[in-house]
Amino acid sequence: MNRSGTRAEEDIEQLLQDFVDGLNRDDLEAGFSGFSPAADFVDAAGNWWRGRREIVERHAALPRDGAFRIARVSIRFLRSDVALVHAGWERGERHGLMTLVMSRQRGRWAVDAAQNADQTSN
Repeated sequence: MNRSGTRAEEDIEQLLQDFVDGLNRDDLEAGFSGFSPAADFVDAAGNWWRGRREIVERHAALPRDGAFRIARVSIRFLRSDVALVHAGWERGERHGLMTLVMSRQRGRWAVDAAQNADQTSN
């Protein structure tokens, strides 16, 4: 990830890095700590999970096939406190794109909604 940009961009990129680090340590609680308690997550198969607790529980049941990494990030601010983030990821032979809606509340960025999709090409 690129660590140059505004403070908001740096904070969002740090949240994403904490997500990656948690997943790679198999510490899903830490990895998803940047998700709001009421976050929504739609997985690559179209399953809709509601709330950080369910998101963590459902991810715990998924197979792990190599180190997870975010290869590219695009951040677009819809307002100064709301961002649309696209994160291209790689894990083993899989590649995908995650779309996240983030908001800044009480001085901290959090993921409010995320949707994941597998990619067949970049």
